[in-house]
Amino acid sequence: MLIDGVASAATVTCAANDQVIVRAVSTTQFKLSRVKYDGTAQVAAGASVVRSARTTNTILAAADNGTLIDITSGTFSQTFTDATTLGSGWWCYYRNSGTDVVTLDPAAAELIDGATTLIMYPGDVRLVQCTGTAFTTVRIEAGIGNNCAMLETGNGYGTTDLYTRRYVTIKQNTGTAITYADSAANGTTFTINEPGIYILTQVDRNTTGPVAIGMTVNASAGELSGAGSPVNVSSAHSIGFVNNMDTANGWATLTATYLAAAGDIIRPHGSNNANSTSTREATFSIRKIAHV
Repeated sequence: MLIDGVASAATVTCAANDQVIVRAVSTTQFKLSRVKYDGTAQVAAGASVVRSARTTNTILAAADNGTLIDITSGTFSQTFTDATTLGSGWWCYYRNSGTDVVTLDPAAAELIDGATTLIMYPGDVRLVQCTGTAFTTVRIEAGIGNNCAMLETGNGYGTTDLYTRRYVTIKQNTGTAITYADSAANGTTFTINEPGIYILTQVDRNTTGPVAIGMTVNASAGELSGAGSPVNVSSAHSIGFVNNMDTANGWATLTATYLAAAGDIIRPHGSNNANSTSTREATFSIRKIAHV
């Protein structure tokens, strides 16, 4: 039998006329609360939050009720005792203070926030509650982390994807949300590993005339090598474009905020007359700024 998550009797100090309420949250677990004679609610015995630091999966059990589960490192699936056993009223704080992704995975077909699993990103903190049949959470803090790729110094285009820009210098490439790749044939690509909101910025220049630049997501092979890219792509694949018709010295800057799904492939483009090889004149950056 557990009282306030402790496998022993709990001591409650009372004054005359105080009330002690014992509430059953399951067949083997009870919660205590105390109300003073003047009606003021007092903190229940054993209600202080105890931190349990972990680096691997330890099944969430009845004894974790009211505990702060602090994941300091590791990538794994967090398992749960079934909701019926934990009972309505069981809860814990769950914090991912490490740098890896942890997946909350209730028992069998039980759901958490209406889904079979829930991803906890680095920095995430949630209140996890049991209804007796499923689990719900309240996000207390959303961790974004430093997920960013920044490139500079133009390096022409892909030989197959003729309008996909390439760059010489990796100024920053951090985090797990974005995978950067460069190919002589296909140019620069950014594969999204974590769904969320991303901010993208592109700068380019034609030193002798007009310039057009743009960004695409999941563009087809024909769009990547066809005439007029990045302007002449389907609206479903275009994130945005800008065209500067200055006949002598075309500069273009494009910034977009995009709701990306896991698996999306984002590419920076030029109209093949974006020809700058200067460090600051040809740049591209992508950064995750929010979860969804």
